[in-house]
Amino acid sequence: MTQDGGRPVHAYVFDLRQPQVILAMLRYKQRLGSVDDDFTYLQGLAQGFAMSFAGRTGNDEVLRYLAVTNAEALMESQVPVPANVAKWADGSIVLAIVDVAVSGG
Repeated sequence: MTQDGGRPVHAYVFDLRQPQVILAMLRYKQRLGSVDDDFTYLQGLAQGFAMSFAGRTGNDEVLRYLAVTNAEALMESQVPVPANVAKWADGSIVLAIVDVAVSGG
């Protein structure tokens, strides 16, 4: 549970900081027909994971779904890290973030 602008936000994290997870995701790239570079492909797939929860209802607090990785895991997976990518203080790189608004409860 975190706070965002004084309101409670329940955060769920897809932890993609293990090279074997990234490599498993990349194995499907060709099968899915993606022509994006590896980093962009991973961002899109992570966004899809996070978006799959966007239709949740009945929550009485904001829900936040994040997919995170780090430069080390990407480098070990031979995925170049774009120079302009934002990193959190702990080195995490957010690939996707989706907030689900309060919808009753």
